[in-house]
Amino acid sequence: YEGLNDINSKSITWALLKEKATGKSVCIISTHFWWQYQSEKDTQQRLENVAALKKLCDEIIEKYNVPVIVAGDLNNGANAVQGELPYKTMLTLGFQDIRKMAPKTTDCHTCHKYPVRNEQGEYVGTSLPAVTIDYILTYGDNPLEAECFRVLTDTRALSSSDHCPLVG
Repeated sequence: YEGLNDINSKSITWALLKEKATGKSVCIISTHFWWQYQSEKDTQQRLENVAALKKLCDEIIEKYNVPVIVAGDLNNGANAVQGELPYKTMLTLGFQDIRKMAPKTTDCHTCHKYPVRNEQGEYVGTSLPAVTIDYILTYGDNPLEAECFRVLTDTRALSSSDHCPLVG
């Protein structure tokens, strides 16, 4: 992403995938938005991340005519110190949260305190998620349908990162 970007870690990575048997294609995007929350400048940067992501999604759809799935750490959302404005802006721009469209879903949050190292030197998750900043979204006129949405919160998931894996 242009603008604020620590060690160029805030970015978009994407791939166009095609199923051999049917010929159906989809674009999968992984993204990571700006993270800080010290001033309005940080919120503005996340809104610029939204605009850049939408622009890329529109270009992909124009060129390949495929549905788009976006997943990643948006660094804003429910209970987040960064607020929810960029996420809510995405929804107004046509992104759809599969958490809200899947018939089987959860209200479980996605991010928790960092795992801590125990006496054996192993990292162990000690808390359940209390913030939602990670998402799986669809974009485009012909979005894919989601059958389910889950947030994995077993011991392995909680011990591997401060972000829980999402399953759609």
